[in-house]
Amino acid sequence: MARTKYDMTLTEEERDLLTRIVAEGKESDRTILRAHILLLSDWKKNPNTTTRQVAESVGTSCTTVQTVHAEYGKYGLEAALYRKDRLKTRSNDDISGKIVELSEQDPPAGNKRWSNRLLAEEAVKHGIVDKISVATVSKIMRAHNPSPIDRKDIVAEINLRENLNDNIRDDDNEPEKKNQRRLPGEQKTGIGGSESGMG
Repeated sequence: MARTKYDMTLTEEERDLLTRIVAEGKESDRTILRAHILLLSDWKKNPNTTTRQVAESVGTSCTTVQTVHAEYGKYGLEAALYRKDRLKTRSNDDISGKIVELSEQDPPAGNKRWSNRLLAEEAVKHGIVDKISVATVSKIMRAHNPSPIDRKDIVAEINLRENLNDNIRDDDNEPEKKNQRRLPGEQKTGIGGSESGMG
């Protein structure tokens, strides 16, 4: 089995941390195993090591090694080492930001512009996400850059609110005429009494 497609070149700081985790043995067996996998997978120290060789060296499956490689390649060292409940993985905002950044680049050859479907496909190819729907990409892009129709709706909503506020102010300043209105058939009462014609 060939090398992983992810860049497994560790930094000096990462290598020192992983070496310490393996040597001290204070972390969980899972974390120590993953640290060992990462050390053996380091392209700088072991440029020709394959996934199968790493798996056999630590006594685990190729699938586990591939998972560690993918988590390191996509999300970094902590994601490859620790469980999700101990790790703040990429937030939705981070993923959205990466997709927006992708949309600001030139589209792949043969495409004049980005479509939501193309963005979804390229987001997976670039390792931003494992999978994403076209609908989700559409929602991300609409939130980042509302369409002209969306902008009109926003402006219309603002104008409506302003008009309502103006009407409320006008009502507050208008003399109270409601109390002066008579119901149909009601006679006006003067100082001297009723105008009913009686008496």
